[in-house]
Amino acid sequence: MNKREVRSQLFLDGRDDYVTLPVNSFPTGSEITVSFWSYGGGTLPSNVTILAAAIANGKRIFNIHLPWSDGKIYFDCGGSENGEDRIQRQAEPIDYKEKWSHWAFTKNAITGNMKIYHNGELWCEGNGKTLMLSKAAGIRIGSVVQGDFRPSFYYQGSIAELRIWEIARAEEEIKRDMNRYLSGDEKGLVSYWPLDEREGNLIYDKTKHCEPGTIHGNAVWMEFESPPLESDRKSEPSTNNPPKNEEVSSQYLLQTALYLAIGGASLVVEKVNQTLENFQEDSKEALDEIIERGQEVYKKWYK
Repeated sequence: MNKREVRSQLFLDGRDDYVTLPVNSFPTGSEITVSFWSYGGGTLPSNVTILAAAIANGKRIFNIHLPWSDGKIYFDCGGSENGEDRIQRQAEPIDYKEKWSHWAFTKNAITGNMKIYHNGELWCEGNGKTLMLSKAAGIRIGSVVQGDFRPSFYYQGSIAELRIWEIARAEEEIKRDMNRYLSGDEKGLVSYWPLDEREGNLIYDKTKHCEPGTIHGNAVWMEFESPPLESDRKSEPSTNNPPKNEEVSSQYLLQTALYLAIGGASLVVEKVNQTLENFQEDSKEALDEIIERGQEVYKKWYK
């Protein structure tokens, strides 16, 4: 398997981390598409929200549980005093956990159609969904927004390449763009959040329509394998983005070492929990895997 680019990812710990987005980063009206890459943490499935929006009275107008504790993925979009439109489907851990997966959520309230796409393929669909999107008063990545606007249902994992459109994109368009970077000036694109800033508590919109988003809690930037995107960006980085030091910083080294330690520990625990009769051989495999991972990172640091 070809090695993918290593890039900065924002890791949300599932306890108190979330990101607020400016209210103009979401469309109003009859159509929307939200797409992103996500890497779900080891605690899933649990009661989590990966992206949400609400109007001024705290009424939900958009929400994605990816997944809920029952293992189902719920997509809510559009709202009224009587509730919101929803579609859902039972998922398997392989669909959302400990690997990068691409998700796209679309709605056209004129046709009444809502869809969920997984890795470019239609995964769930519902009809008769005609509630419109009102203007959002609060938008969050990694936390619910409703009621009194207190954060909750924190997501554990990483999200990358968040794109929010004011159109319901077709399957061929989603599939065409899921593995490539965007320029930020595509027709119908309201906001575009690569989420690769590498440091700081702000994230930047590449369309340049929006003010930065703000990171809350103890989220950390970590360097690890990126989603399967093309290796070369086709456009210059946004001038709003903070400069990226080409040298390996001490923060980078510490974060990567932490990532290795956590990964190594989780591998050991996983192997030890297997059957006792296979303990010796499995332990050797776990150690070999940890050593191999360490060698790969060492070569990246000192090549």
